[in-house]
Amino acid sequence: MKQTTADEVVVQTKSIFARHGIPKIVVSDNGPQYSSKKYGEFADNYDFQHITASPYHPQSNGEAERAIGTLKNLLKDPYSTLLAHRTTPLSIGYNSPAQLLMNRRLRTNVPVTREMREPNIPTASLRTKERTLRAKQTYTFDKHYGVRDVPPLDSGTLVWMPDRECEGMVREEVATRSYTVDTQEGTYCRNRRNLIETPRDRGDDKGDDSEPEQPNRTIQRSHREREVDRFDPSQGIELIEN
Repeated sequence: MKQTTADEVVVQTKSIFARHGIPKIVVSDNGPQYSSKKYGEFADNYDFQHITASPYHPQSNGEAERAIGTLKNLLKDPYSTLLAHRTTPLSIGYNSPAQLLMNRRLRTNVPVTREMREPNIPTASLRTKERTLRAKQTYTFDKHYGVRDVPPLDSGTLVWMPDRECEGMVREEVATRSYTVDTQEGTYCRNRRNLIETPRDRGDDKGDDSEPEQPNRTIQRSHREREVDRFDPSQGIELIEN
């Protein structure tokens, strides 16, 4: 695009929808083109939900950020690199991204037989292998970066915003792990990891003699892979909950 105005972004998005169909959810950053009234009207007319990433938390838009990095490398030699990328076999057993889209091989300067260019639809076993590989990658990523499973926040919960150095109250959850917070300075949208629940919100109803409740310990593992270990003293056995 020569221009990044809201009108131009809407036109380019319509072009993508005309080719691949209208998705149910579109995730973008908080650029002025996406937060404009024009794009909001476009989302209403095309009947899809538009979600913006939480400020100061680019990981929530990680798929788009990673795609941008990949495209920058590919555009060093655009056409031949794109063709090589689309026809390169994947590690999970699928032959290439092109076969996932068109169920056939694209012709390149690498010789192949006529039989190899016949349509080839992925089988159920390959889909199972793909889900297993994705789960393994998720566990490895969560373990490496110390992903924590934190409890969700309810409306009216008092929280501390480190980046603004002020206290606020949760209004609602606008997207997965993304909340709007009302403060004296205004209303902000933040990811759950950037909100710290204040201790006094847990102990306001207790008397002066009551012991302060210990904060919930976060689990240093992915919620998709974690195992919660419990020990029952009365039974003398250890229970494992998946």
